[in-house]
Amino acid sequence: MELMQASFARLLLILAFLAPVSHALSVAPMACTTMTAGMGSFYRWPEANPGMVAPVNIVWNFPVYTNPLHCAFAGKSIQMTVPASFGELAGFHLGTTAIPTSTDERYRLKRIDIRKPAQAYSGLGQALTHVMEMVLIHKQENGERWANVILPFQVSTNGAEMDIINPIIDGTTLPSRIGQTGVVMASAVSELKLSPGFDNATFSEFWGTAPVYGCDSKTVNVRYFMRTTTLSIGVDTFQQLSTALANAPVQDPTPPPETTWTVGTCHNNSGTCVVQKAVNMQVKLTNMKQYRSQALTEQRARKVDLDTKLKDLQAHTGPATNASVVLYDAAAAAFNDLKAAASELTSAQASTAKIQMFATEAAGATWDQDAPKAASAALAQMPPKLTPADVIAREAASLADVSGQEAAPSVADSLLSRFLSPGRFGGKRRLSV
Repeated sequence: MELMQASFARLLLILAFLAPVSHALSVAPMACTTMTAGMGSFYRWPEANPGMVAPVNIVWNFPVYTNPLHCAFAGKSIQMTVPASFGELAGFHLGTTAIPTSTDERYRLKRIDIRKPAQAYSGLGQALTHVMEMVLIHKQENGERWANVILPFQVSTNGAEMDIINPIIDGTTLPSRIGQTGVVMASAVSELKLSPGFDNATFSEFWGTAPVYGCDSKTVNVRYFMRTTTLSIGVDTFQQLSTALANAPVQDPTPPPETTWTVGTCHNNSGTCVVQKAVNMQVKLTNMKQYRSQALTEQRARKVDLDTKLKDLQAHTGPATNASVVLYDAAAAAFNDLKAAASELTSAQASTAKIQMFATEAAGATWDQDAPKAASAALAQMPPKLTPADVIAREAASLADVSGQEAAPSVADSLLSRFLSPGRFGGKRRLSV
């Protein structure tokens, strides 16, 4: 009897010890199992390399949608949930033909976020000035990857330019606090028309990750597409969005990867899709080096010309004469010519260095070289904060699983100033002989 009581007591102790573990596992966020990509980082716009153009297009299809959409304030953005019935039709594939092949990556629209851009610091502003961003979050239809398309918006007062956001939010009160929800596109004239964001557009593409929405301890692999030119929104649209996003925290800009690709677009089922051609950067570099050499030769010639005129001016003695004034004007003109030649050479040197960088980058790059290695695009997990229950659960799982060039020369302004000063000629500029 005592033995049975002792065993029962030990069993109660074990159950009490394991209870927190069971509770911790049971309350794991649903978002960590039914995963949806978040918006990702607030990237600065990359500088396009003309020599790196993708061998595929974004072949898009975004029909006009006119039904109401649920929206919510998510802290950093206003989110709009895309119904599955519309998402099945809206999206794009990456390919060379207007109709997808069996091997083309196909993406379907899942969610739309509207957010403020990252803070633009002095001296480190956005390469593309804009005031709002729309993030179109897509799930790969034939794989585990995601694609986030970022459309930038700038305020315009030109009534002829299309504002694609206004028909979505006009006449509605947007949510502006955590937990607050609402409905957009509630009027008879509302419409969601995303095609202007893709029609005849180009995008900068690169690989990255994004946190799983609602489960920050996990990330998913994401292709980012950033439109290289802005779309327009009206003043009223901007004010309405700014009011709703007033409580969104300021975000620091994230530098984009060094290697990005330019991708063109094509409308699905439109016929022939023409893939853009890359610029031959080696040819461009050769031409630029020749131009730099010519600029250097020109600067040297201007320097010799100035030195000659300064020498003639130094040889003048006595009061100013018409001849000395002519020498003065000639020396001043030669000085300005030298400054212009030096500026041209500096510009040529900077352009040569940039083209050299682009040429080197393009020569060593291959499309999709940074794609996730695993064919299934497995989830990358961030180190979580462990509780005692997590440690116990991890240890239990480990026991159960046994698988395992020449610079531009400076010009001495003081030398020229000394010989060209009014005092040199008794303060008089023009005297008769």
